[in-house]
Amino acid sequence: MFGLLAVAGRRRGAAGQIGPLLDADTPLFSAALAEVERRLTQRIEEVIVRRDMLRRLADGDRALLPDRAVALLERMSGLGFPADAVATAREGWMPARALVPEGFDDYLTDVEHALEDPRFVDLIKPATQASATNRTTRASPSSPPPWPTTCSPTPHSSRS
Repeated sequence: MFGLLAVAGRRRGAAGQIGPLLDADTPLFSAALAEVERRLTQRIEEVIVRRDMLRRLADGDRALLPDRAVALLERMSGLGFPADAVATAREGWMPARALVPEGFDDYLTDVEHALEDPRFVDLIKPATQASATNRTTRASPSSPPPWPTTCSPTPHSSRS
């Protein structure tokens, strides 16, 4: 059966795939046909996902993120999160989705729950606003950086 599936799964012309299937007995034919159908369905789903991803690329901010993630980013904006915080979330979510696609939906569920909790929003929003203010202040050419510009090593004391 595996040889039959291998022949059916090759990317040759239809005649090369159909001939061995027609010569198989009924149970083997049915099993092989079901496997080919399963593979085709899986491939179609992959192509649809890629097509949707390409469509998102044309939509700027919606590139590479599912609609659910984009809706959460819009919700963050609507709740008054600073634009910098929303942009940082978007920039972080894109590699997260690429690197851990199987856990990304669970993560979005956690974000949804967090944004539904007014106490969480009241707690985290001032932190993101302070962070945005700090980034703006650091970017100002007239303000010193928030870290020392020179470092002098501190000698280590040795025990005798």
